[in-house]
Amino acid sequence: MGSLPSSAAHLAASAAPLARIHHRAMSSSLVWELIRNHNSYLVKRNGLRLSSEPFNLLQTHSPKYSGLANFKGVDVQSAKRGAVAKVRTADYDASLASAAKTKTALRKGFKRSALTVSGIVKTVRPTLKRAALARLSKVHQIKTTSEKTLKKRIARQTRNYRK
Repeated sequence: MGSLPSSAAHLAASAAPLARIHHRAMSSSLVWELIRNHNSYLVKRNGLRLSSEPFNLLQTHSPKYSGLANFKGVDVQSAKRGAVAKVRTADYDASLASAAKTKTALRKGFKRSALTVSGIVKTVRPTLKRAALARLSKVHQIKTTSEKTLKKRIARQTRNYRK
């Protein structure tokens, strides 16, 4: 009876590392070869092959930017106020995949957000620094343009209301 708890502890200890490395059972290149021609995020339009998958900064269908084929990823998205940088790290338990994703709010202006994004990308995937900053720039441009047009629209409505 004394050996039963020790063997159970041994099995639990040996199963924990297996759960952590489960996502590394295949290499990134093998995953890319499997999903290259057939996945639900693939968009074929006007002779272009684009991708709408999460953690794909440029929305291009290539192994470098693929969010499905790469275990680590960075994504910059628009939020109600500012932008959000999402990071997916490869060191996680497969059963707790949501624990591997972290969100960072970017609300302090463009320069401060750019420094934050470049710092985040430097630790996760340094080759995507330019793509992440380009995505942040585009999100910031869209946000500021939409805020300006909204203010103009409200101003026009109040002028028309007074008449």
